[in-house]
Amino acid sequence: VQYYIYAENKNAASFSPARAEYEFYTINITGNLVINEFMADNKTTVEDQDGEYDDWIEFYNNGNEDINMKNYYLSDDASDPYQWIFPDTTILAGDYLIVWADKDTDQEGLHANFKLSSSGETIVLSDNKMNLLDMVSFLEQKPDTTTGRYENGTGDFIEMLPSFGQENTNFFSAIDDDFNDNQTGFTLKQNRPNPFTESTTIDFKLEKGTMVNLRVFSIHGTLIETIVSAYLPEGEHSYSWQSTGLPEGLYIYALSVEGIVHVKKMIKQ
Repeated sequence: VQYYIYAENKNAASFSPARAEYEFYTINITGNLVINEFMADNKTTVEDQDGEYDDWIEFYNNGNEDINMKNYYLSDDASDPYQWIFPDTTILAGDYLIVWADKDTDQEGLHANFKLSSSGETIVLSDNKMNLLDMVSFLEQKPDTTTGRYENGTGDFIEMLPSFGQENTNFFSAIDDDFNDNQTGFTLKQNRPNPFTESTTIDFKLEKGTMVNLRVFSIHGTLIETIVSAYLPEGEHSYSWQSTGLPEGLYIYALSVEGIVHVKKMIKQ
C-alpha cells in the first residue's frame, strides 16, 4: 500500500513526504492468506449451488497451516472495509476458498452481502482484528474472464481464464479482443453460430502455407479436442466441431501458427 499524509489547520497545511505528488510511504502487506482470483461478470462460467451465475472471489492459503477465518472481513469498498463478516470457516493449507459475491446471504454457503461491479472497484480482505491482509483494485472486467494472481498465490494480478478453486496459470492470459491479425499472417474468425447447441463452425484464413494447430479447451485449460494439426495451404479454411456429450458453458478454441496463438471464446447452450 502506498500513501502520503496531509495535515492542515487554520494557518498552514503540509504534506508528508513533502513531495507527495511524486513520493510516498509504502506498507508491505505480507501474509499467507491472499485474494487469488475473482470474476466480476459471470455470465456462463460457473454456477453456485442454486444454479445461479454469480460473481465470486477466490482466496488461497500460501502457508503450511490451516487458517480459521471466523470474523474476518470482506468488502468491495475501501472506505467501508468491514461490510461482510466471515462465518466460522477454515481454509486449509495450500487450498482455495470461494465466496460468492451475490448479495444473497440467505443462501447456504459463503455468500457475501455485496455484488462486484464489472465496471471496476476494490476488493478488501481484513483479519478478525481489522488488520488489512490484502486488497486489489480493478478496472472494467470482461464477461466470463477473471483477474487472478500469476504466479499462483504470490504474483501480480493479470487477466486470465477462470480456474475456480484450482491453480492459476497464464494459459491464454493474452486473450485479446483487439488481436492484430495483420501482424500474424493468419486470421481467426468467431465461430458460427455462437452460442451453439451441438455443432459449430470455426473459420480461419492463412496468408501462406504453414503448419497449423486448432484445438478446443475447457475454461480451465484442459484440452478437449485437437480439430486439426497439419500443414495447410494458403487460403480460407473451415472446420466443424461437434460438442456432443459436453456440458453447456464457456469453451475456448485456439489457433496456433508458427508459435503465435490466437484465442477466442465460444458458448454452448
